Amino acid sequence: MTATTNVLESRPYLLARTVLDSVALGLLWAAASLPLLTCAPATVALFGVVRDRRRGNDLPLARHFFRMFRENFRAAFAGGVIALVLLGGAAANLVWSTAVPAPADFALRLAAVSVIVATLSSALYAAPLMVSYQMPLARVLRSSLLLAIGRPLTTMLGLGTLAAVAALTYLFPPAPILIAAPVAGIIYELVRRACAALKTSEEPGQ
Repeated sequence: MTATTNVLESRPYLLARTVLDSVALGLLWAAASLPLLTCAPATVALFGVVRDRRRGNDLPLARHFFRMFRENFRAAFAGGVIALVLLGGAAANLVWSTAVPAPADFALRLAAVSVIVATLSSALYAAPLMVSYQMPLARVLRSSLLLAIGRPLTTMLGLGTLAAVAALTYLFPPAPILIAAPVAGIIYELVRRACAALKTSEEPGQ
């Protein structure tokens, strides 16, 4: 075995490569998310790459990311628009609740908060499910909501992870680029275990 081979198989080299690939994937995700409306397809592509890397598919990173982006764009974009509409409507309800008398104001706030929590909780599951199962968007959304309700511990852990990311981003704005891939890995593993616990057999991704 040559010295070059020893270096390429050493732990420091493999660790450095993993870190660099993680940052590169975060940069690809951030760049693809810049128009904001493409954030959902970019996030699904991020999860697709993370899933395949965990399965040992060490494909060229940029080519792999944009292939997943293209293959899942339509469904992910539609899902992202639905989420934006729901969150926008809930935010509008919170604003309107300040202009109506009690008890209608409480009902509006409760409905708005319920929609926000349900949308964010379902979003935790949607991207991992979309890249792991062959199913139409309607079924992805329905399954995501059912998992969010049926696996409350997983949902709380996922939301807690996203809250920690939000807090870190507030303190250090570039944080999402640096930790997007590891966070996607954590959420993917949470969803995978939740599905395994329900004896759901995973199919090849799209």
